[in-house]
Amino acid sequence: RILEEADVIGITTTGLAKNIAMLRGIGAKVVICEEAAEVMEPHLISAMMPGIEHLIQIGDHRQLRPQINNYGFSVETSRGKKFQLDRSQFERRAEGEPGLAPLPVAQLNVQRRMRPEISSLIRTVYPDLKGHDCVQNFPGVTGMREHLFWLNHQHPEDGRYDGAKVKSHSNSWEVSMSTALVRHLVRQGEYKSTDIALLTPYTGQLQKLMAALSGDFEVFLSDRDLEKLADDGFGHADGVESDSVDSVDDAPRIEHNRGRMLQKTALVNAIQLATVDNFQGEEAKVIIVSLVRSNSNNEIGFLRTENRVNVLLSRAQHGMYLIGNARTYRGVNIWDDVYQQLAERGAVGDSIALCCRHPDIPIVCSNPDEFLRRSPEGGCTLRCDQRLDPCGHRCPAMCHSQALHDVFSCSQPCPRIRTTCQHACPKLCGEDCGPCRVTVTDVELPCGHIADEVECCQTPHPETIRCLHPVTKIVPDCKHKVKVPCETDVSQYYHCPTPCEATLACGDRCTGQCGTCQHSHKECQRICRLPPSTCNHLCARKCHSGELCGSCCQPCQPCHKPCAPCIEKCGWACEHMGQCSLPCAAPCDRLPCDKRCSRKLKCGHQCPSFCGEECPEDLCQLCCQDERRQRRVDVLEWKLYREVDLDDSSIVVLSCGHFFTGETLDGSLGMTQVYTTNSNGEYNGLRDIAGTLSTSGVPSCPDCRIPIRQFATRRYNRVVNKAVMDETIKRFFVDGRRRLQELQQRLAAATAKLSLDNIPEWDDTVPRSGTSSVLRDRHRELNRINLTLGIAKQQMDTEHQPAKKLFDAIVSSRRRQLKTLSMEQRLPELSLTGPPPAYNSQVLLEAEALHLQVRAAILQDKMRIAAKVPELQEGLKNADRPGADVPGLMKDCMEGIKKSREWKLPRLVISLSQLYAQTSQLAGRYSAQYRARTVEWRDYGATAGELLIEALQLCGTFEDGESFREDVQEALKALKSTRYEKVSREEVKAIKLAMVSGFGGMSTNSGHWYNCQNGHPFAIGECGMPMEVARCPECGARIGGLDHELVDGVSRAQGME
Repeated sequence: RILEEADVIGITTTGLAKNIAMLRGIGAKVVICEEAAEVMEPHLISAMMPGIEHLIQIGDHRQLRPQINNYGFSVETSRGKKFQLDRSQFERRAEGEPGLAPLPVAQLNVQRRMRPEISSLIRTVYPDLKGHDCVQNFPGVTGMREHLFWLNHQHPEDGRYDGAKVKSHSNSWEVSMSTALVRHLVRQGEYKSTDIALLTPYTGQLQKLMAALSGDFEVFLSDRDLEKLADDGFGHADGVESDSVDSVDDAPRIEHNRGRMLQKTALVNAIQLATVDNFQGEEAKVIIVSLVRSNSNNEIGFLRTENRVNVLLSRAQHGMYLIGNARTYRGVNIWDDVYQQLAERGAVGDSIALCCRHPDIPIVCSNPDEFLRRSPEGGCTLRCDQRLDPCGHRCPAMCHSQALHDVFSCSQPCPRIRTTCQHACPKLCGEDCGPCRVTVTDVELPCGHIADEVECCQTPHPETIRCLHPVTKIVPDCKHKVKVPCETDVSQYYHCPTPCEATLACGDRCTGQCGTCQHSHKECQRICRLPPSTCNHLCARKCHSGELCGSCCQPCQPCHKPCAPCIEKCGWACEHMGQCSLPCAAPCDRLPCDKRCSRKLKCGHQCPSFCGEECPEDLCQLCCQDERRQRRVDVLEWKLYREVDLDDSSIVVLSCGHFFTGETLDGSLGMTQVYTTNSNGEYNGLRDIAGTLSTSGVPSCPDCRIPIRQFATRRYNRVVNKAVMDETIKRFFVDGRRRLQELQQRLAAATAKLSLDNIPEWDDTVPRSGTSSVLRDRHRELNRINLTLGIAKQQMDTEHQPAKKLFDAIVSSRRRQLKTLSMEQRLPELSLTGPPPAYNSQVLLEAEALHLQVRAAILQDKMRIAAKVPELQEGLKNADRPGADVPGLMKDCMEGIKKSREWKLPRLVISLSQLYAQTSQLAGRYSAQYRARTVEWRDYGATAGELLIEALQLCGTFEDGESFREDVQEALKALKSTRYEKVSREEVKAIKLAMVSGFGGMSTNSGHWYNCQNGHPFAIGECGMPMEVARCPECGARIGGLDHELVDGVSRAQGME
């Protein structure tokens, strides 16, 4: 509506292309294109919308053409003449082409920029060009004898002899010469930062000029000087030309310029520095041009084109100075014409003439060093012949500009006499005298005390002098006597520093002062140091008598251990969608509210977030910092915060501090995976998320990729809480495997000490009744491992798993709220179940196998000791004799084998079968030696044979299974033999390594997880996609694949991702 009511619409060609559909509907009849010669023809064609009746193009096709990225397609190259991508429609229709006559062109022939000497250089381009009357009286360039000059030199450009192919050109000598000339002009103190421009055609030269000028500092006239003078009503300072065409003769003038603001800054900040191509449309009073190219082949690059030379020569108002090798450039007609014109005026030479306030003193410089020798301060080498204003001393500096003279600070001793005292001023003449700081003594104060070391300027007003003489005064409110300086008034607004002697409610003495405790006592600063009711830490809060210590905030456990979920009541509630009824850590069971929050921020404006979210006080769309208003918050429509209609698109603040619109985060965080929507995209129900683990991890910020902290934002509680709980389940599983590996290592070290070779000779002095206690000491480490393993198993049991705790909390919460319905009816509505039991049961089964290995190690050690020292059998109690432990161990071992078969874990089946066979062999030897339960133990041997045959068959069904084959065959051979032999150390070691697989193939959080055809999980690292075929470490099924294609039967382990 606004555009349809507008008379004129201003827009760039890019903006027009982006909004072409909207602009076509407006029905504009006239299109005016400014700088049309710099617009590519395809861009201009897009502006010719239906309904256009008149197209007006304004520009100059004799200046720079449109910029293109590939110079090879330019009309200036032989290859580019076929394409002419940088030829504008303006140029094509103005000049015409074969078969197409030129269009009528109206040309402006009066210029108001250049003095006549400069404008004559481009007369070949514009034969009818005339100068306005205002350019006839342009002033000369301060500090220079010539207004227009070509400084010719023979110094070669950089890289001429290095044989390298350079992308841009530079000339170090011209850098030094240009810097010296700029420094000289800036020292004149007459030009602002926009009055002097240093141009060069090449970016390589531009970079070197910028580096040189950035490291050179000089004093120059600040732009703020003129603004300050105008604000004060003084008009223009002496010697500073007005930019206005009106006369300033009648304006009030300043008598002296001591208030003039000059500042010292880098030369790069005192001028305009640019390439020729980027200076079209700009102008400056003084132009310095570094032409760069200087070579024996007379190659001048793209400065051979008339358009670019035209721009270069038409930027100056008062003066222009060219620095370059004339012989290199004269090979091009337009440059030869420029040279001829300047040579006729005597404006070409190998040295440049400067001038100062002494017109008879010649100053000629042909290289950068001569500027320092012949014009050290911007003038000549004579002393300044003027006196300083207002002191009248002779200026001691060398010849310099009037601007520098006006701000020169006189260094003579101050001759002024004070009116308040007879002390001489110790400062310099150019400094303000200021108040007299001479110290005087014995000054009587109004209170009667004598003050020493008082500044002279204070003596006329002794009542202002602070009396620091110590006196004793009585505080009226509390009647305490205090020792204070005489100047201190204790009658009002005085805080008595006497320590407070009151006893606080907690029983501690108040640590405050009398003055601060008049109305309320200071809080007790003692640290509580009482243990909270839930842990063994000491409370680190300050004394809080009458209040509970509260929750302990100290670190509870290492980061790699899974954390218990929060089971407090969820706080997400609003008037539109109601209250979430589940615990805090559970995926919420209410729908997100799409209404804007109606609450007011502290600033008085409406909250920008959704209803039910915390109000972000620092993100008011109207009051927040501009940097935040410029943030991109809508990645769908690429809108900034200031452009968003919060009533339609409210924002959500993430835990990292970034904020986005709800539409942006709803899509990126996958809200449709946990909620159902209607045809309008509105949330209308909960999606079933039961029985699966999250595959994408915890959602993260679209900008910084930092995971979204739990409970930081309520709208995405269902997504984030589900992902966090899934990660907790995975961490619980990995942590259990890690603990089993640590216990496995401890068991390996302990059993190594109990090998047969380490059995000591039995001392006859040990009574037989103490044999059991001796064995307990020998097996102390194994018993400790067993105890630790039992605790670990208990902690890894289902009742202690994080998901079970949260599940129980959900059930309890539902039970309290929905007493009328049965749990079977209500639990499906929660859309949440516990984790798949396979992973947890596998860890528990491996823990049970390790427990059996510890028991077997103790039993085998007892049997070996009994075999070596038979007399010890009589000293053991019945419960400690090896034969008493055999039936229970064999039964539990068979139970472990059955469970391993159920879960298709061939490694555990083989390991437990070897353990069963080895124990049966020792049991047979023990039975033969002590004639104990021979028949039953023979059955163990038969069963062990069957188990080993089954294990032998399993060795070929999984990866690395062949490594078990030799050990199984040896165990089977030993079992069939009629002789009982000791088990070798290598066999014991193989059993230890085979019992629990540790992290072999499962301990990874990188890559992607998959299931073999029997459901065993495995991981693929690197990119996570298969590149080779292997065997399942547990069952031997084919896994992996080739060229990112999985083998048959392998599926993605969604629960392990």
